[in-house]
Amino acid sequence: MIRQLRPAAAGLALYLFIAIAVLGCAFPGNSAVTADNAAVSVERMAGITDDAVKEIQQAADAATGFFGDNAGLRLKESVTIVLTQDRKSYIREIISRFKISEPEAERVSLGTHALAGNRLIIVDMSGIPTVRQKTFLIAHELTHQFQRQLAGNQAGQVKWLLEGMAETTGAQVVARQ
Repeated sequence: MIRQLRPAAAGLALYLFIAIAVLGCAFPGNSAVTADNAAVSVERMAGITDDAVKEIQQAADAATGFFGDNAGLRLKESVTIVLTQDRKSYIREIISRFKISEPEAERVSLGTHALAGNRLIIVDMSGIPTVRQKTFLIAHELTHQFQRQLAGNQAGQVKWLLEGMAETTGAQVVARQ
């Protein structure tokens, strides 16, 4: 049996489908429409190198530039990317920043190297060794920030579309570089 989406979820699905279609087109960059790259800041925890911070900032700039160039979107509020050295510090930051228990942090982070919340992205740098992987991951997570900005609490209503758009955007940002 096919389950019908509620009208709000259907509207969100249609909007996100249109956004994917727009982002999927290869438009030349429009210098009159740029992203607010200053809206993304990188915070490093112990053990994170200057080079790692630079790579992540470049990935964030590429992702926000992609949204600006292709859809005219800018982040309206600042986003902080927190870089952690390993899985243990990643879990510790998830617990601290998202105010959840250790078992819950273990559960929500299972199989991930980054977790995004409201204007916050926490990254386990030990799990993403190449620049391409870092760019993909940061573009993916910043896509979720744009989705929340556009759709608010309804952004997560259609999980396959939420994650599909983030995966598509991550791949396109990497390809663009």
